[in-house]
Amino acid sequence: MSMRDQATRPSAASQQDGSQIDLTPMLDVVFIMLIFFIVTSSFVKEPGIEIFKPQAATTEACERGTIIFALDTRGDIFLQQEQIAPRPSFAHRRSG
Repeated sequence: MSMRDQATRPSAASQQDGSQIDLTPMLDVVFIMLIFFIVTSSFVKEPGIEIFKPQAATTEACERGTIIFALDTRGDIFLQQEQIAPRPSFAHRRSG
C-alpha cells in the first residue's frame, strides 16, 4: 500500500464519527413529555384541618416567616420544636 492510498482512504476513526446518532430530537421529545406530565399531573393536598384564627389586636413579625405547631401521640403540644404547656381552657377539651 502506497502513501497515496493511505492519504485518500478514510480511517476507521473518521468512519465511526459519521455513524453517530444525533440525540437532539430524542432530547426534545423527552423534554416535551416532561413538561406534559408536569402540567397534567394532579397534586395531592396535604391532610389536615381548617383553622379559623381570630384577628389579633397587636401583631409581631415572625422571624422565620412560618410558625410550626405539632402534636405527638400523647397529645403534647410543640411550638417550633419546643414543648409548651396548654392553657387551662384548652386542657379540658383534650381530656374529653
